[in-house]
Amino acid sequence: DCKYIALSYVWSESPSSTMPLSETMDMTELHEVPQVIKDCMDLAVSLGYRYVWCDRYCINQDDEEKKAAQIAQMDLIYAQAQITVIAAAPGDGLRGINGSQRRRQPGLRVNDWTVLSTLPHPAHTINASKWKTRGWTYQEGLLSVRRLIFGEHQVIFECNGISCAEASVYPLAKMLPEED
Repeated sequence: DCKYIALSYVWSESPSSTMPLSETMDMTELHEVPQVIKDCMDLAVSLGYRYVWCDRYCINQDDEEKKAAQIAQMDLIYAQAQITVIAAAPGDGLRGINGSQRRRQPGLRVNDWTVLSTLPHPAHTINASKWKTRGWTYQEGLLSVRRLIFGEHQVIFECNGISCAEASVYPLAKMLPEED
């Protein structure tokens, strides 16, 4: 029983990001790996996982027969992942990982008080992302049991019974069903 994290993202336009894995590529050459994949690998380690499934490196793009077989398994790949990390923010990495910055919540200091503006609703942020416009990535998110979505402003956790935004003021314990 192999436990793994799956990554759902939109391939960037940089030259190294369009270069798929070859049979002879050495994964120690991390300077060739896109930042979003490096960030997901670091996140996986910090969450206690050893494996990350990423289409770019887990599907041989040069072998049409193997590629077709893997594509036919996409439903199982995402459904069986422990969690799917979704890169929904613009840019090349996971915002908030490895020192990359998320957009700050605008605030105003008045005497001893700080007034913060509200962040966009998480659904709006996700729906406005490039990630949401692609059929493949939509399917990956839909098939995933648990989703950790890295948006432009905050991280959102979703599963089939709950959705929690990082900036939520409602205690998580009150959102979860009581156990008997």
